[in-house]
Amino acid sequence: MSHKYFREEAKTNASKNLPVVSKCLVIVLIPKSRHNSGDVLGRDDVDSTIIDPNNGEVVRPSDVYKAPGPNGYNGKELLHDFKTKNKTCYWNPSLVESIKSLEYKGFVEPSTILVTAADIHLENLRSAWGRRVLKAPSGFSIERIGDVNGIEMQVIPQTQFMPLPDAICSVLLDLNTRGVTATLDVILEKLALWYRHMNVPSQQLVFDSLGQLIKDRKVFHTGLSPVLSFRPPAPFSVSLLVSP
Repeated sequence: MSHKYFREEAKTNASKNLPVVSKCLVIVLIPKSRHNSGDVLGRDDVDSTIIDPNNGEVVRPSDVYKAPGPNGYNGKELLHDFKTKNKTCYWNPSLVESIKSLEYKGFVEPSTILVTAADIHLENLRSAWGRRVLKAPSGFSIERIGDVNGIEMQVIPQTQFMPLPDAICSVLLDLNTRGVTATLDVILEKLALWYRHMNVPSQQLVFDSLGQLIKDRKVFHTGLSPVLSFRPPAPFSVSLLVSP
C-alpha cells in the first residue's frame, strides 16, 4: 500500500444521473420597478387589500418584496404572498384549492419560484395563467409560467483512495485548534475515528508521511516531545522526529 493513500472499503458509485427535483412549475416574477404593468383590466396594483371569504378579515400582503433585502428576495415569502393574492377568488373554488395545494420546491435568483402539486392542480394553474386570472405577489408582475420536467444531477464519482497527508493535516488542524497535543498515538486514534469506513494505515506509514510533511515544511515538530502542529509564520524551527 502506498504511503500516500489509504483505501476505502466500500465501493464508490459510478457516475450516474440522479433526480434532484421532480416535475414542477416555474413562476418567473419581475419587480414592478422593472416592469410597471397592471393586471388584465389595466389597473395598477395600488390597492392590495383583500377580503378573506372564509372569515371576512382584511388581508394585506406585505410590500417588502418591492425591493430586495441584503440577501435578495425570499422565495418562500414570495410564494406565500402569491397564494394569499390568489386563494381568495371564492367564485373559482377549484383554483382556490389548487393554489392552496402548491408546495415550495426551490428558488432561482433573482425572483423565480419552483412549485409542485398534484397534476390536476398544476393543470388548473396553467389554465388560470392562460386565461390571465392569476395575480402576482405585491410589487411584482408575473413575466411567465412554464413547466420543468424535473432537475437531474450527474453524480461525480469519488476514488477509492484518500491522500494520507490530507487526512493527517485535517487531524492536526483539529487537534491544534482545540489545543490537544498531537502525538502519534493521538493522530492514529483520530484517523481511525474520522475515517472508520477506510482501512487506516499502519503506524509506520503515518510516521513516514509525517516525516515527509515536515520535510516539505508543512508541519513542524516542537520541543522534545513528539508534538506536531502547523507551521506558524516564519521564523520557525524544525526538530527531528524520533522513530516510533
